[in-house]
Amino acid sequence: MHINDNTHPPGGRPATTRRSTSNPHLNRKTRRCAIWTFAAVLPAALILVVCLAVLLPRRDRDNGGGNNNNDDGGTGGGNSNGNSDGGGFDTYPASAYPSPSSIRGTIPHNARPRTLDPSLVRRRSDGKRFLYTTGGRNCSIWTADAVRGPWTKIAGPGSGSDATGAEAGALAEQCGAPQIYGPLGSDGAYYLFHNSHMYDYAREDGVSDPEATRPWHDASLVVQSSRTLEPGSWRRHGRLEIPWSRDYNVLDGALLSVPTTGNGNDNDNENILAFGSYQAGIYALPLADPPTRLADGAMRRLAHLQQNASAAVSSSPRGQTEAAFLYACGRWTYLFFSTGRCCPQRGGRWPARRAGDVYRVMVCRRPSGAPWWGGGGGNADDEDFVDKEGRSCRSDDGGTEILASHGGIWAPGGQGVLEDDGGWGEGGVLLYYHYVPFDQQAQRPGKGFRFGWNRLEFGDAGWPVIV
Repeated sequence: MHINDNTHPPGGRPATTRRSTSNPHLNRKTRRCAIWTFAAVLPAALILVVCLAVLLPRRDRDNGGGNNNNDDGGTGGGNSNGNSDGGGFDTYPASAYPSPSSIRGTIPHNARPRTLDPSLVRRRSDGKRFLYTTGGRNCSIWTADAVRGPWTKIAGPGSGSDATGAEAGALAEQCGAPQIYGPLGSDGAYYLFHNSHMYDYAREDGVSDPEATRPWHDASLVVQSSRTLEPGSWRRHGRLEIPWSRDYNVLDGALLSVPTTGNGNDNDNENILAFGSYQAGIYALPLADPPTRLADGAMRRLAHLQQNASAAVSSSPRGQTEAAFLYACGRWTYLFFSTGRCCPQRGGRWPARRAGDVYRVMVCRRPSGAPWWGGGGGNADDEDFVDKEGRSCRSDDGGTEILASHGGIWAPGGQGVLEDDGGWGEGGVLLYYHYVPFDQQAQRPGKGFRFGWNRLEFGDAGWPVIV
């Protein structure tokens, strides 16, 4: 600190003529030395600050965003997954669950750090399999004659498509987490539900909540239909007019079409749409027939199906569930869902390192004859989906785990169910999903997402098990 003891009034002479007894040359030399010392120390101090900022643990700033942050038509975020994390991941042994069934040739994948979000459908006319996935901005398509492959990418980045424009993607608009159902109705159409972040709730609906403008809570669902499943064949029906709410995200649509005649005739159906990601979990409401818009009075019958907070790490939001899939089989209707963190964040850092805190596949069920719309909205307790232990999946964190990280598989999820009559052991009920390859030697996740599948068997008690 410099103290000036030679002050004087402005424009006047010094208040005293007493001279300093110190050497003026020494003072200049001292000041010069101090300046050079400060100049030498400052860069080192800055380097130390930067190192501390990089090396000290950082909190995960999620803001409750779920697995759909800035997804450009997909879910997840980041620039590369698995490269910057090192070891220290806690996963189940390889023997905990079966490995994915083998695939001939190229395994359908998404090399970019986006989830694959697979939707697998078999075209009725010729048995050709179509796999729609998150990939690029407008989704990708793979095709094969059997689930085991070989698979060929026909739309999306890297497909090598020509003037058809399919290189840009499966659709002509932003597309994420596609789900396809059908054929349905007398015209035999297939229906595609996909996420979109193009609707402006603030401008169009007057929603003032700032969350409605955030990329993790601004999504909506769009419906399209096709009779062939081929790229370029889709007819857009528009956005499902589900109002924005803090209780749910309008993401990850899943359709269950139930014949209302009782004789298996699929020309007259009750269409039930499940949706949701994070927030308060998964909801359902009725769609019209065909399922291109909400049924009359749909929001009055909005039902809360599921909420699960079993996967939670410090600084991350609770209730990390999404990717609903409804499947009716005999006496039971099953609700499959994924819980935990799906994806790495920017820079490749995984926000969770335990098998129980990243994506895993869960299931609940309820009797197929139970009413969907209890008491004018929401489910009564006796209508709830429950897990194998009898816990409500809506109010008691219920959910039975049927697939989780193990061996070379990390964060499996985004699942669906297909009844397939293919050869080579593929026949029966299949569970398909995406996963991240796990390097067991380095003890860390690898890059990208891959497609996996296993047969699904139902034991005497009717609970599904992968084989």
